[in-house]
Amino acid sequence: MPFVIYGNHNIEIKFEERGAENIFYDGEIVSSKMTVRGGTHNFSVEEEGEKVNYEVKIKPKGGILGIITGVAAISAPKIEVRRNGKKIHP
Repeated sequence: MPFVIYGNHNIEIKFEERGAENIFYDGEIVSSKMTVRGGTHNFSVEEEGEKVNYEVKIKPKGGILGIITGVAAISAPKIEVRRNGKKIHP
C-alpha cells in the first residue's frame, strides 16, 4: 500500500485482489478503477483555497509480460504522481 506525501497531504494507493485500485487523498477515496494492467487516476482537490489536479499512473512491474508470466503479482507496481502536471513521485 504505497504512500505519497506532498506537503501536509497524503495520497495512498490500495490494491484489492480482483484488480481494484483505490486512491485515497487525506483518508478520503477520490478514485477507484478495476484493472489488471494498471491505470491512470485523475482527481481534483482544494489545497489552501486553490484547486489542484492530480494524476496517478499505476503500471505493473514487468509490463504486460509481467502480467502474463505472473511476475507482476509478486512485484510492487510502478507509481507516478503528478500535481498540476509536475511530477512529484518518484
